[in-house]
Amino acid sequence: AAPIATTVCGNTSVQFNINGSNIENSVYQWYFSNGYTSSDSTPVVTFNQSGIYSYTVNIQNNGQCLSTFTMIAVNTITVYPLPNANFIFNPTLTTVFDPEINFADASYSGVYENITGYITQWQWSLGDGNTINNALNFIHSYANYGQYPVTLSVTNNYGCTNKITKIVTILPEFRFWVPNAFTPNNDELNDLFLPIVLGVENYMLEIYDRWGEEIFSTSNYKQGWNGFYNGQICKEDIYIWKITFKNIVSRKNEEHVGHVTLLR
Repeated sequence: AAPIATTVCGNTSVQFNINGSNIENSVYQWYFSNGYTSSDSTPVVTFNQSGIYSYTVNIQNNGQCLSTFTMIAVNTITVYPLPNANFIFNPTLTTVFDPEINFADASYSGVYENITGYITQWQWSLGDGNTINNALNFIHSYANYGQYPVTLSVTNNYGCTNKITKIVTILPEFRFWVPNAFTPNNDELNDLFLPIVLGVENYMLEIYDRWGEEIFSTSNYKQGWNGFYNGQICKEDIYIWKITFKNIVSRKNEEHVGHVTLLR
């Protein structure tokens, strides 16, 4: 009698057989030192704890006592411990204004035969497409808001691997501010009319003169108006702006209207 594998990691299912084949018309009774018994011809056993396990099997052929014999396993099966994967991160809740997360390994390698093992490999998947290998402590910055499943997989010196996943949450932030004047005179100071917006979707900025003619528009919140229309600098005047967007924090559509003074 033999298992398919003679050394395995904890929580692994192992199939046992009789010299690789079944004996027809036979009755089986397996006994394992972890307390498990089975009447299957090829039982599958899961060993949850590390250690060395023995097993025996009684086989009765054709149900006749004269053909009954006992096979005792020559080889035992060794079960190595799974490491306990774990990590901590800080802050546990933050926003896009402070998206740096400190990660620290808190894994435990496991114990076999009263000997504490050690971890040999660390593999991090950070949930945003980035990975880091063999690091215990590091800082990672997330570019956008959202929930990121971070997975740490660790392997100990017995070759056994375990993993854990935790969710890092980066909350959105909303900011909206509009200047009331700008000076497009190419002195690199306040040359653009550029509203400050963060945490928006479906952004649109429109500029109108006092007669209601649209002279500028953009859907890029990073693009401002340089004070020109049809290639010509606009005159000093008060202009009307209109800004629409979806606030990603409140999830509401907003519309804002105001005035900006163009000064030379």
